[in-house]
Amino acid sequence: MGARIKAISTPFERDNTPADWSLITQRLAAYLNALGVTNLTEIAQLSEQVQRRVTARAAVTMLEDAIEAAIEETLVLLDDWLLAELGSHSDANTLAAARAAVLGGEIPNWTARWVSTTAAERADSGFAAVLRACHLVAVPPLAPLPMHTSSIDLCCQRSRRRMSGAICRFFCQPETRNP
Repeated sequence: MGARIKAISTPFERDNTPADWSLITQRLAAYLNALGVTNLTEIAQLSEQVQRRVTARAAVTMLEDAIEAAIEETLVLLDDWLLAELGSHSDANTLAAARAAVLGGEIPNWTARWVSTTAAERADSGFAAVLRACHLVAVPPLAPLPMHTSSIDLCCQRSRRRMSGAICRFFCQPETRNP
């Protein structure tokens, strides 16, 4: 296996906060652009939220790479937003389907809603219904089949038993040997 190639790491100040936020913001903007966020105002707002989260995370634990931490916090921010939109009774499959729907481009203008949605807008909106409609149910439904247990008798186990029996008869019961 090859060695893992690290991204350009960002130097840290003495208090474990990244020293150069411009490099992080630049890489984060490219990452958000790849996710589908193209509006510069939205990118700036999300970058500010991610910067606050990374700073809070750096205050609690040691960060190995600030850019990697910023990307992880971006994904957590996206998942938190989706869970807030879907409601508290959503499961992991619904979250994964919603994430695939927004990142796959099935829901137009989702980035503006990600940046500016308030709790009041979430309560009276049909956006959760749109997200849930993107969830496809597997067809046909799961039908577990009963499987009967069977013992596995490998040839090496049989030959081991035969060999040990032959050795035991040879050394332990010399009268059974044929002359």
